[in-house]
Amino acid sequence: MRTQQRLAEGRAKPIDTIVQNLYFPDDLDAEAADPYSITRELTLPQLQELRRDVQNYQASRLLSKIEAEPCVLGGFVSPQCPGR
Repeated sequence: MRTQQRLAEGRAKPIDTIVQNLYFPDDLDAEAADPYSITRELTLPQLQELRRDVQNYQASRLLSKIEAEPCVLGGFVSPQCPGR
């Protein structure tokens, strides 16, 4: 995952800290910043980039779910799936 790679290399983006806080809370360092403290310091272009990063992250998670279970989306089972 890109987030973990950027964190390990010391070049984390704001999205990385937010993702780490939400999905990997057990991996937090004692000095980990909360999302508000990160976004408070950002300029408008940086906030716009963060927004795009969040949208891309959400889309990639949805795509991963679809790839994992292509016959099930949003709780509905596709009638075209074999064995259904």
